[in-house]
Order: sequence, then C-alpha cells, then structure tokens
Amino acid sequence: MRSRSLIAGALLVGAPAALSGCGNSSVGTITVGAAVPVAATTALPAATLDVGPGAVRNVLRRDGYSVTIRVTPNRANTPNRVVVAVSEYGEPVTGARVELTASMLTMDMGTAHYRLAGDGTYSVRTPAWLMPGLWEIAVRVHPRGAQAVSFGLADRMRA
Repeated sequence: MRSRSLIAGALLVGAPAALSGCGNSSVGTITVGAAVPVAATTALPAATLDVGPGAVRNVLRRDGYSVTIRVTPNRANTPNRVVVAVSEYGEPVTGARVELTASMLTMDMGTAHYRLAGDGTYSVRTPAWLMPGLWEIAVRVHPRGAQAVSFGLADRMRA
C-alpha cells in the first residue's frame, strides 16, 4: 500500500547515485545530480499507478493523452528497457520530447534523468538501478506546440 504522502501527491526524491557509465545529457544516457529538497520538486503526477514487482505494461490517461508504459524486466539489479507509446485522442503523438526520471522513494539516492528516443513510441535502456524497493518512475511528455503532461508509476522493484 502506498504511503499517505504519496497518495497526496508529494514527491520523495531518490535514485541511483552509484552508477557507472554516466555520460553527457544525450539521448539514452543518465545524469545523476545531488538530491533536491522536496519543496523544490514537482508534485507526483495525478495520473499515477502502483505496479510491480515484475514486468510492467500499463496504460495511463490524462487530459486527452494516453500513454502505454512498459518496463522490462523491471528489476533493480539489471538494465531495464522502458518503452512509452503516446497518443492523443487515439492518434500517435510524434515529435514529442519524452523524459523519464527514476527516484527511490524509501532512500535518498538522487534522481536519474533520461530522454527517450523515438517518434510516437519512445524508449530508453537504463543501467541497473542497484537497489530493490519502492521507486517512482515519472514520465513527462512535451508534445510540440502543447503543454507538457506527466504520468507516474510507484514501482515495487525487486532484485
């Protein structure tokens, strides 16, 4: 069961700080920064779902948008592939900028940031996040010429 603060929409920050292979901010790389105080972050998206353990394939809807989020194998000790298919009123959304953040909710480990590549269906392969537990996976879609929309998963990831 999710904590009361998560249900209320508070974002607790955390993610892997001890990652190797960190590079520049190009597509498919990870940038890990210092922990951000809770007050400085954005609230957890209203379209949020509890998932895991195990592979994830869920659809979330918000403001006319629908995203299908897949995370495989959805394990902390191995790289994961995250695929996000975005549509608006049933039509694929092409040319969008799609970003993903991963934060551990039970321990402050920083926040991992990713930019997904694609056009209509966007994806990224992440490094191993190293620690099992409760993670927030937040997806932010920036459609061309439209306001960004956010979606989130509270993911119970195992080793």
